[in-house]
Amino acid sequence: MTTLPQQPLAFRMRPRNLDEVVGHQDIIGPKTNLYKMIQKGHVPSMLLYGEPGIGKTSIAFAIAGSSNLPFFALNATRAGK
Repeated sequence: MTTLPQQPLAFRMRPRNLDEVVGHQDIIGPKTNLYKMIQKGHVPSMLLYGEPGIGKTSIAFAIAGSSNLPFFALNATRAGK
């Protein structure tokens, strides 16, 4: 019997939509304009910047899960030119 490798714990625990995000409520909380825009299907162009481990990738995946729009994750450190 062959088992498929599981995703890392951090990936499995990542929020699937904006309502599952803990913290950053001043930026993407339910009362913000950004949250309301995303819920209506309008995702503006944005850059998420900050120290490693603060949730940039998790927020990007949550936005993708909330918007129901096509999403392609690209890691600049691995993508090359």
